[in-house]
This record gives sequence, structure tokens and C-alpha cells, in this order.
Amino acid sequence: MLSRTHVGKGTWTAGTDKNVELLFTPLVTVLDVVVNGPDENESVSSFNIVSISVRSETEDIVGKFKYNIESRAFDFSEQSEGDNRIATVSCVQGEGSSSLPTTLGRGEKLNVKFFLLPKENLRAEDLSVSVFMEGGYVRTQHLSVTGTTGDGILASGKITRIITPKLSMPETNNWMSLIGDDVLFSQLSLPGTKQSYTGSMDVSSFDPTSSIIRKYQDLYVATGSGTTQFDAGIRAFDVDIESDRSGKTEVYSGTSVVNNPITGRTMTLDDVLNALKGKVQPENEEATEGVVLFLTFVNNNVDSKVWSQNVIRALEEWNQNPENSDVLRQLTTSTTMEQMRGKIAVVMNLSSGDEIPNSPINYIEGMGTGRQSIEIRSLNYNGNATVYVQNLMQVNNPTITSDPGTFGWRQGVGLVPYYITEDVATGVSQSLDLIETKKDLMNQMIEQIRNDGGQSLFINDLSGFCVVEDAASTGSSGYRVQRYSSGWFGGWNVTTREQRIYDYQDLPSSGGYDFFQETTPSDPSDNATWLQFPYNTDRDKGNGGNPGAFAELFHEEATNAISALVENGRVPMGIVLMNFAGSDVVQFVNVTYKVQGIRLPGLVMSNNFLFELKTANN
Repeated sequence: MLSRTHVGKGTWTAGTDKNVELLFTPLVTVLDVVVNGPDENESVSSFNIVSISVRSETEDIVGKFKYNIESRAFDFSEQSEGDNRIATVSCVQGEGSSSLPTTLGRGEKLNVKFFLLPKENLRAEDLSVSVFMEGGYVRTQHLSVTGTTGDGILASGKITRIITPKLSMPETNNWMSLIGDDVLFSQLSLPGTKQSYTGSMDVSSFDPTSSIIRKYQDLYVATGSGTTQFDAGIRAFDVDIESDRSGKTEVYSGTSVVNNPITGRTMTLDDVLNALKGKVQPENEEATEGVVLFLTFVNNNVDSKVWSQNVIRALEEWNQNPENSDVLRQLTTSTTMEQMRGKIAVVMNLSSGDEIPNSPINYIEGMGTGRQSIEIRSLNYNGNATVYVQNLMQVNNPTITSDPGTFGWRQGVGLVPYYITEDVATGVSQSLDLIETKKDLMNQMIEQIRNDGGQSLFINDLSGFCVVEDAASTGSSGYRVQRYSSGWFGGWNVTTREQRIYDYQDLPSSGGYDFFQETTPSDPSDNATWLQFPYNTDRDKGNGGNPGAFAELFHEEATNAISALVENGRVPMGIVLMNFAGSDVVQFVNVTYKVQGIRLPGLVMSNNFLFELKTANN
């Protein structure tokens, strides 16, 4: 008789109706872990436990094996794919938005049992127990010989109890320290922030219907006082860089460059690199973490080609400094966790025609800076790989109802951007509801990740903003009516003044116009009348709005989708970018938004410990 943990053997004599006595043999070694809640002196009275893991430094502790009932011998020769030196038990209860981590308060204990391979040589000193808390914080305890057979060997097929010290909050979340050295870095699920280096969300005045908020974070990347995005477990950062013809490379956010909170001067690309280097290579500590840094173009009266030349030059100069040798890392699909410890993988987001960098700088061709991508894009990574990107950012605002014909208001979906009204009218898109479109794109990306099995690179961008009643947010277009008349001194035009529209359906479709024409036709007939559209070809499609409203509307759905992927997908999810990482709620003056900035990145981090990650050896 077989069960998950025991095998039973007995003899039945034919012709009798007596019960068969079974002799059971344990099939697994059980590690009985008791986790204690916080100490009375701890500032936090309770912790939310996401998962608990056991890791071995030397031996596979999970995987496949065979058992011979007759000889009672185990065979561990069959290899399983992935990292089999870690076993994880999820402590999240419930499903979807109702799922919650287990809360452990003062004086409380949490008991979890691990069923490990019944190996005879499993040494306690090679094992460690890690408690993974909400927000990505990890506490790790190495096992000792206490409770073992006396020689430091766990008793095969028996139960060994481990009691952890009382929990306390670590200063920094070094969750990558639990990832095996030979695990492929491309297999990891990385929580990240979009337009990361914005610092404090200090908003002096705010109107949710008309204010454009471009500073999307509440924590610094890796500098300033208190907790930072890095300390909260974020390992991918998207930073906007402004440059000019002088060659400077400065951090940009919202409508201006960012001041360094320590020095008070303008923050530069060097400052970002130095700050992240200090985090991944802490003094007098072992380097365990690695980060990905995306650099994105900001237009400051120079084209993107000049920008890319300046950024490449700044990166090369920083890299050539002896103090920074071997910090920048070329990131490929074969790069391991060991090769990324203490390293920064810089990825430049390039537009068409930009200068292409050399190793160790990485790049994505055709990424651009648009906010209106309504499809998943397949882009070139480092010239020889594919990265799939979902990064729709500008969406409708269902909380705003304005007058019909004003700022693109549509019944049922509220305020909508100009570009999507044009796309729907011309058959490019079928829906004005861009929040639903983004949900669909997110789920399509997740499904593609499931089917891909970790072979490709993925960037699932969950950031965005809802448009507000401002032309710089919704976007707009202009038109005017022109009429050609002949006279004694040649042709001349009668032109109406410019009209602005925020909704493509408001463009005049009747009135006796002979044709649409963006410029004056080369040979117009007498009294010809046409609609000159667009009149202002430099129209603004909209680059800002209300990210708080978006995060509250979208991040709950994103949390449900990511939670389902974590619990059932058992696949890497690539880089997941978001706004407000590290903040549960954000407040703009008297308006508060619930943004899931702790739960969402915590789910992404926990995904790294719930299934076998592929390694360089398989």
C-alpha cells in the first residue's frame, strides 16, 4: 500500500477473512518547523507570512526517487529539472483578491511541515530555514545539530523539529540570497518600478479631475533616508534620463530634473549607478543581490540618437573607473544568479536609429517612449534575442463625467484619450475602455509566459495613468476649413480659424467639403473647399494624468492575476514594472488611493520560491 509519505507491506493468506497487518516504512524525511511571532520589544506587533522555505547548500532535498518495496532501497538517480535544493510552503490563504498571507502576532507560533527526500547524508549544517514576509522581507536561520541524531545528520525517514527565533524586521530585503548560484537569472520573477527615481510624493495641491501627476513613486531607488525601493525588494528600475548637446546625463521626473536628496545638487546617471552599486555591493557584507536598470529617453531639444551617444559615453566612463570595474554586466538568457551577484545590468531603451552600445551595456531596439501601445510587442534584445513587452500606460478615466464633446467623454467609459477615439473610428481598435484593454494585454502576456516555459524575456508593465481634463493629458488635434478662389491676381484661400477637438467623432463629417487635405492641394479647382486635417501636426497625444486613480482601479485586478499565476502557473513571470512599489496607499492632499504597492511586488518575489527554477545545468 502506497501513500504520499509511507509505504505499507503485509501478507494476506488466501481463504481467510482476517485483517492484513501492514508494516509501514516512511518514504520521506520530515522537517517540522515552528516559526515564532515578533518579540515584545519589536516595533511591529505582527508580521504577514507569505511562505516558508528550506534550502540545502549541497544536496537535492526535493525531486523524484524510486523505492524498492522488497529490498527497501531508495534510488535517487533520476534527475529532476530545476533547482531542487529548495522546498517552499505557501502561507497565503484564499484565492484572488480575497487571498491573504498568514498573520503571526506576538506570542503566536506557526507550525509548517516539510516532506524532504529521505537521504541518509542530509546534514543539518547544510540546511537553512527562511521566512518570507509580505513586502518581500526575508529572515533566514541556519540549522545546527540540535534535534538531530547527534552527528549532525538528519534522521532519514523521521521527523526533526526546528524552532526559529522570534521574528524581527530586517533593514534590507536580500531575497536573492536564497536563490541558488546556478539558477538562470532569466528564470527569476523581478518586481520593478516605472520612472523609478522620483522620490517623495509631495503634492501641494491636487484636483483628481484635472491635475497631472507625473511623479509616480513614494520611495527613492537606493538613496535618501529611511526605506528605499531596493530595501523593499525591488530589483528592476526604470529611470528617465535627460541629456543635451553638452553631454550631461541627468535624472528627470515629471517636468524637471531631480535633486539628489543627499547632496542637494542635480542627480546624475553616475549618482544612480553609485547608489545601486552601494546596495548590491554593501561594505563588509557578501554580495548576494543583482539589479536591472532601464534607461529611458527624455526629449530636451536633442534627438534620441544624440541622447543615446551621450548616455553610452557616460556609462563607458563610469565603467572605466577602476573602482567600478566588473560592476556592469551583460545579461543574456544563459547568465546565472552567481554571475549577477553584486552586478548591475544596464538596459538602454532605444528608438529606431539610436546608437547601439557594446558590451557590457544591454539594449532593447524600438522600445521608444510612447504611452499608447495597445498590443504586445516583440522587440530585439541585444541584437540576438527576443523580449516581449506590454506597456500600455495612457488609459481612460471612468471616474470623470464631462459634457459630451468635451475632452473625449464617452458614455460608459468616462474620459478617454484622443488617440483611442481615432483608433476606434479608423478600425485600429474595437474598444474605448483602455483599462479593460490593459487587463486583456496583461492576461495575454501571462498566458504567453505560461506557454513559453521560460525560454524568452518578458516585461509586463503594470504602470499607467488615467487621463484628466487637460489637453496635455487627453491629447487633441486641430482642423480648419479652407476654400480656394481664383481672381485677377491668382488663387487665394479663405480659411476659418483653427478648431480643437479631443474626440475624433467631433471632426466634421459633412458640410459640402470636397476632400480632406492636410496641406493646400497643388492644383485646386475654383471654389474648391476642403477640411485641412490635422491642422496642427505637432499635436500632443498626452503624457500624464492621474496614476493614483489608475493604480486603484487596475492594481487589484493585477494582484488577482499575478496571485493566480503564482499559485497555479509555476512559471517565471519576467520583469513586472509598476507604480507605487513599496506603498500600500498614496495620498494626494485629501484624496487617498489604495495601490497594492506592498502586496503586488511581494507576490512577484514569492513566485521565485514556489517551483523549480531552471539552472545552467539543465
